[in-house]
Amino acid sequence: MRYAVWSLIALLVSTGRPGAQSAAGWLYVNSFQGSGLEVFELPSLKPVHAVPASSPAGSIGAAVTRDGKRLFVVDGDKSSRLRVLDAATGGELASHPFENRLLLIGGRHVLHLTADDNWLLIKTYDYPSAAAGVRVFDVKRGRFATLGLRNRACGAPLFASARDGTLFSVCPNLVQELQPLAPAPGEFIERARAPTAIAEVADVRLSPDGTRLYILEQMGDGSQWRLVEWTRGETSVREHDLRKLLEGVPAVPGSGGAAWMDVSLDGRKLGLVRGRRAWILERETLRVIHQVDLPSPADGAQFSLDGEELLSLREGTSERVAGGITERTAGGLLVRINTETGKFRETPLPGVTIGSGLAVFAVAPAPR
Repeated sequence: MRYAVWSLIALLVSTGRPGAQSAAGWLYVNSFQGSGLEVFELPSLKPVHAVPASSPAGSIGAAVTRDGKRLFVVDGDKSSRLRVLDAATGGELASHPFENRLLLIGGRHVLHLTADDNWLLIKTYDYPSAAAGVRVFDVKRGRFATLGLRNRACGAPLFASARDGTLFSVCPNLVQELQPLAPAPGEFIERARAPTAIAEVADVRLSPDGTRLYILEQMGDGSQWRLVEWTRGETSVREHDLRKLLEGVPAVPGSGGAAWMDVSLDGRKLGLVRGRRAWILERETLRVIHQVDLPSPADGAQFSLDGEELLSLREGTSERVAGGITERTAGGLLVRINTETGKFRETPLPGVTIGSGLAVFAVAPAPR
């Protein structure tokens, strides 16, 4: 089983919330082997606080409830733990030890909080036995389910979920629709499946109404770069070759095949980021609205809550003039692409560096 040595994009904005949203939100950022989860206000980028997180051997995982009030963090090295935190203060509400959390260099999709806020799916890996697993944490009861996620079709799928409790599990060449089994808390049963042509999955997103799933392929040398759509209730998927659909897709990936994707909360836009380029598409038609060339490769794709900006992050140098002297500081730069004009601006993130790889990059509602 192959894992991309690239960033984790933790989807902390819940799916299934159509309609207008306030621009106010919080940005969560953590780099591989970073000392803490940094939290910033949006759109001001004023620092809120930092949540200490220990991960000397892998990337942490993080998720936030859809009201922005509770924060879940998975970290630890030899001893794995799930912490439940007050998102507003960073104070710990509960801690749950468990074994064999997934350790990755620049881990990707370490955990998934279902869009109904009921279940937290945490990937594990028993390294001596070379066995992948998914632990299921019951959010309402505050405890781990007795059994892990058993009906998944592969060891470490990527997940998306809808507000009605539906869970989508995406594996190499296969997608499943799973439903929670009420008599057995934490159990999910398969309702439908469909084959796909994508063997290496880069990212997965669900439309806000929960009806259409998008699967993005890792980009390969000189081959197709595919986006797959699966509509609930259909037995087959629709496939699009992004090399033909988009302008400016490089023929050779160069620095790797990782790519990122997001859907705006109003369901109107689809955002893609790969290397030095970003694209904003009309979701229903996949018509290209903007192609944006960036100064250097960026990681992550996340729309602001109001859909007015597509956010990404890159390593760069910021300048500040003090006393007539220009000071240059290397660190993380937040790339903010205006979805109406396609123009972008960059803002330094104090204390954030991503040279070793991004672990968490996410937007969530500010807790009220």
